[in-house]
Amino acid sequence: MRFKLSILAIVAALSLSASPGIGAIIGLFFGFGIAFFVAGPSFMIAGTLRGAGLPLNDKDVAVILILLYVAMVLGLAYVAWQAWDRSDMDRARLYVVKATLFTALPVMGWLSIQALADAWP
Repeated sequence: MRFKLSILAIVAALSLSASPGIGAIIGLFFGFGIAFFVAGPSFMIAGTLRGAGLPLNDKDVAVILILLYVAMVLGLAYVAWQAWDRSDMDRARLYVVKATLFTALPVMGWLSIQALADAWP
């Protein structure tokens, strides 16, 4: 029952992200989150790596962060598959919901930022 409710909550959040009113507010918060928790640290990491002699720019660091995110989602899916293979359905459902949530977050961000751009006067 909790598994179904979790998936339903993710679908509801995706639907709200695409709506013009609530989606614009969610997009504003996604923009703040990206600006403070992704862009700032990635610029600092790129500056530190440049100072250490590695020729990386901000775009390279963003690609590395995206690849790490994808690896995390694939790792969650792999752990879910292993739990399903061992017939541990509770753990498999847990990791399926986690993988679904982390897969849905970038889609929610994209939909809500598009809703923010459409609602902007």
